[in-house]
Amino acid sequence: MDLLKCACGCDKLSKDELEKIINSTHRVKDFLNNKEAVDMFKTMFATTPTPKAVFYLEYINMAKGFMENPSRLNVEDDSHGTLMGSIDEQFADDLYNCTNDASKTAVLEKIINEYSLRLSMSEEYKKFQEKLKKAYQGKETIRKSD
Repeated sequence: MDLLKCACGCDKLSKDELEKIINSTHRVKDFLNNKEAVDMFKTMFATTPTPKAVFYLEYINMAKGFMENPSRLNVEDDSHGTLMGSIDEQFADDLYNCTNDASKTAVLEKIINEYSLRLSMSEEYKKFQEKLKKAYQGKETIRKSD
Protein backbone atom coordinates (compact mmCIF):
# COMPACT_ATOMS: atom_id res chain seq x y z
CA MET A 1 0.00 0.00 0.00
CA ASP A 2 1.39 3.39 -1.00
CA LEU A 3 0.80 5.99 1.69
CA LEU A 4 2.70 8.80 0.04
CA LYS A 5 1.64 10.16 -3.34
CA CYS A 6 4.12 11.73 -5.67
CA ALA A 7 3.34 14.06 -8.55
CA CYS A 8 5.98 12.51 -10.82
CA GLY A 9 4.49 9.03 -10.46
CA CYS A 10 7.38 7.23 -8.76
CA ASP A 11 4.99 6.04 -6.05
CA LYS A 12 3.08 3.99 -8.64
CA LEU A 13 6.15 2.02 -9.70
CA SER A 14 7.34 -1.27 -8.33
CA LYS A 15 10.74 -1.44 -6.72
CA ASP A 16 12.16 -3.12 -9.85
CA GLU A 17 10.64 -0.54 -12.20
CA LEU A 18 12.00 2.26 -10.05
CA GLU A 19 15.43 0.65 -10.03
CA LYS A 20 15.45 0.53 -13.87
CA ILE A 21 14.63 4.23 -14.03
CA ILE A 22 17.30 5.05 -11.46
CA ASN A 23 19.84 3.06 -13.46
CA SER A 24 18.87 4.89 -16.63
CA THR A 25 19.74 8.22 -15.00
CA HIS A 26 23.39 7.22 -14.59
CA ARG A 27 23.91 7.91 -18.30
CA VAL A 28 21.94 10.72 -19.90
CA LYS A 29 21.75 8.79 -23.19
CA ASP A 30 20.00 5.92 -21.38
CA PHE A 31 17.72 8.38 -19.58
CA LEU A 32 16.73 10.02 -22.88
CA ASN A 33 15.85 6.61 -24.32
CA ASN A 34 13.66 5.76 -21.31
CA LYS A 35 10.29 7.35 -22.13
CA GLU A 36 8.87 6.66 -18.68
CA ALA A 37 11.83 8.36 -16.97
CA VAL A 38 11.63 11.39 -19.28
CA ASP A 39 7.87 11.68 -18.72
CA MET A 40 8.36 11.51 -14.95
CA PHE A 41 11.05 14.19 -15.15
CA LYS A 42 8.81 16.50 -17.17
CA THR A 43 5.93 15.93 -14.76
CA MET A 44 8.11 16.64 -11.75
CA PHE A 45 9.28 19.95 -13.22
CA ALA A 46 6.06 21.09 -14.89
CA THR A 47 6.26 24.44 -13.16
CA THR A 48 6.21 28.08 -14.04
CA PRO A 49 8.67 29.36 -14.93
CA THR A 50 9.84 26.31 -16.86
CA PRO A 51 13.29 25.20 -15.68
CA LYS A 52 16.13 25.27 -18.20
CA ALA A 53 16.52 21.49 -17.89
CA VAL A 54 13.05 20.99 -19.39
CA PHE A 55 14.01 23.24 -22.30
CA TYR A 56 17.20 21.20 -22.77
CA LEU A 57 15.02 18.09 -23.13
CA GLU A 58 12.92 19.88 -25.75
CA TYR A 59 15.99 20.94 -27.74
CA ILE A 60 17.37 17.39 -27.63
CA ASN A 61 14.06 15.94 -28.80
CA MET A 62 13.72 18.49 -31.61
CA ALA A 63 17.27 17.81 -32.77
CA LYS A 64 16.61 14.06 -32.70
CA GLY A 65 13.49 14.62 -34.79
CA PHE A 66 15.43 16.58 -37.38
CA MET A 67 18.15 13.92 -37.46
CA GLU A 68 15.55 11.46 -38.74
CA ASN A 69 15.02 13.76 -41.71
CA PRO A 70 17.65 16.54 -41.87
CA SER A 71 16.16 18.01 -45.05
CA ARG A 72 13.20 19.21 -42.90
CA LEU A 73 15.54 21.92 -41.64
CA ASN A 74 15.07 23.68 -44.99
CA VAL A 75 11.37 24.07 -44.28
CA GLU A 76 10.26 27.03 -42.22
CA ASP A 77 7.84 25.17 -39.95
CA ASP A 78 7.14 25.81 -36.28
CA SER A 79 9.58 23.23 -34.91
CA HIS A 80 12.37 24.54 -37.14
CA GLY A 81 11.80 28.09 -35.94
CA THR A 82 11.51 27.01 -32.33
CA LEU A 83 14.78 25.09 -32.44
CA MET A 84 16.69 27.78 -34.31
CA GLY A 85 15.37 30.53 -32.05
CA SER A 86 16.07 28.66 -28.83
CA ILE A 87 19.48 27.03 -29.10
CA ASP A 88 22.78 28.83 -28.68
CA GLU A 89 23.44 31.28 -31.47
CA GLN A 90 26.57 29.44 -32.64
CA PHE A 91 24.61 26.21 -33.16
CA ALA A 92 21.86 28.10 -34.99
CA ASP A 93 24.46 29.76 -37.25
CA ASP A 94 26.13 26.42 -37.91
CA LEU A 95 22.80 24.86 -38.90
CA TYR A 96 21.89 27.83 -41.06
CA ASN A 97 25.20 27.54 -42.94
CA CYS A 98 24.92 23.79 -43.59
CA THR A 99 24.80 22.90 -47.25
CA ASN A 100 23.90 19.20 -47.05
CA ASP A 101 22.20 16.64 -44.83
CA ALA A 102 25.52 15.19 -43.59
CA SER A 103 26.68 18.55 -42.23
CA LYS A 104 23.24 19.17 -40.68
CA THR A 105 23.39 15.78 -38.98
CA ALA A 106 26.84 16.58 -37.58
CA VAL A 107 25.59 19.87 -36.09
CA LEU A 108 22.46 18.20 -34.74
CA GLU A 109 24.66 15.61 -33.01
CA LYS A 110 26.66 18.44 -31.44
CA ILE A 111 23.42 20.05 -30.23
CA ILE A 112 22.26 16.75 -28.71
CA ASN A 113 25.62 16.21 -27.00
CA GLU A 114 25.82 19.75 -25.64
CA TYR A 115 22.29 19.88 -24.28
CA SER A 116 22.59 16.34 -22.90
CA LEU A 117 25.63 17.50 -20.96
CA ARG A 118 23.81 20.59 -19.72
CA LEU A 119 20.84 18.44 -18.69
CA SER A 120 23.05 16.05 -16.74
CA MET A 121 24.68 18.94 -14.90
CA SER A 122 21.43 20.73 -14.12
CA GLU A 123 20.13 21.09 -10.59
CA GLU A 124 16.79 19.63 -11.68
CA TYR A 125 18.39 16.44 -13.00
CA LYS A 126 20.31 15.98 -9.76
CA LYS A 127 17.14 16.57 -7.74
CA PHE A 128 15.31 14.03 -9.90
CA GLN A 129 17.99 11.42 -9.25
CA GLU A 130 17.85 12.10 -5.51
CA LYS A 131 14.07 11.90 -5.42
CA LEU A 132 14.15 8.54 -7.20
CA LYS A 133 16.75 7.23 -4.77
CA LYS A 134 14.64 8.33 -1.80
CA ALA A 135 11.56 6.71 -3.31
CA TYR A 136 13.52 3.49 -3.82
CA GLN A 137 14.77 3.59 -0.22
CA GLY A 138 11.19 4.12 0.94
CA LYS A 139 10.08 1.04 -0.95
CA GLU A 140 12.93 -0.88 0.69
CA THR A 141 11.75 0.27 4.12
CA ILE A 142 8.13 -0.63 3.41
CA ARG A 143 9.17 -4.03 2.11
CA LYS A 144 11.27 -4.79 5.18
CA SER A 145 8.39 -3.91 7.50
CA ASP A 146 5.84 -6.13 5.66
